[in-house]
Formats: sequence, structure tokens, C-alpha cells
Amino acid sequence: TNYNVCIGCGKCIKACPNEGRDVKEEGFMVYVGGKTGREVIEGVSMKLMSVEEILDFIDKVLIVYDKYAKKPARERLGAVMQRVGYGKFLEEVKELMKQN
Repeated sequence: TNYNVCIGCGKCIKACPNEGRDVKEEGFMVYVGGKTGREVIEGVSMKLMSVEEILDFIDKVLIVYDKYAKKPARERLGAVMQRVGYGKFLEEVKELMKQN
């Protein structure tokens, strides 16, 4: 495995005819707040374990986004996270997720 280009997608595990690779971790990597175009912003990665957790995460991101987005024009999510601070934004999301 070339770990310089590996993104952890797991396709090599499924494709290997000799079962040469094992799954070390299960779950999903979700990237939030990224953007492409003239200005590129790299998203923040979050490891989540289930589809239900992903859906709850998205719901809570939208709640925090709605709290901070400039209205009526509505900023992009990445711009809101950058302005508010990635740490603060994601901490509020995590706190909302704990309340469920």
C-alpha cells in the first residue's frame, strides 16, 4: 500500500483476491465545510460510525449554520465555519448531538 496516496476508502480490501488486507477500523469519514472554486477551503474530517450518526451530524451542522450564517444572502458553510472558527462551530455541533 502506498500510504502517500491512500485515502482509506477500503477498495483495496474488497479487490484483493488473496485477502492480503484486513479492516483495521470501521465507520465513515465525513468532510464538512470544504469548498472548491476560486478559493479552495479544505473540509474538516470527522469520523462517524453509522449512517444514523451521519444524518444526525448533518442535521446539527445545519442548525449551527443557520445560527451563524449572514442573512438574507446566506454564506457558504465553509465561509461560516472559517468566520466563526472551526473549533467553536464543531463544538456546538457536538454539544447538540449529545443532547439527543
